[in-house]
Amino acid sequence: MHYYTTSFLAYCLNHYFYRGTHYIWAAGEFYPYRAKNPKSSNPYLIYQFLYQPWKDSDPYDKFIVQQRIALRKGVIAQEKAGIITNACGRSLRKICNKVEVTFFYPIVTPH
Repeated sequence: MHYYTTSFLAYCLNHYFYRGTHYIWAAGEFYPYRAKNPKSSNPYLIYQFLYQPWKDSDPYDKFIVQQRIALRKGVIAQEKAGIITNACGRSLRKICNKVEVTFFYPIVTPH
């Protein structure tokens, strides 16, 4: 079993707009301390990086800002692939830019 952490917003985009395709970086353990997992795929650290700004309602947190950028890039990629329309892409990019930090609540999923 592998674990990954993502935001609620990313989960919703992948599940409802990208044909249920979920793009993940997974680890063999939720807390892969001293394992060879890079920080970018450590579910424990990603949970922490999402949870703290969510709990504090901090829209200026660097990790949240980076998540917004990554989600917008994902929307653009799905538009180019023809998975979503340009109109849908515009709406989703606006959501990624403006949605409350509440939607970045971390979700941990075994896979």
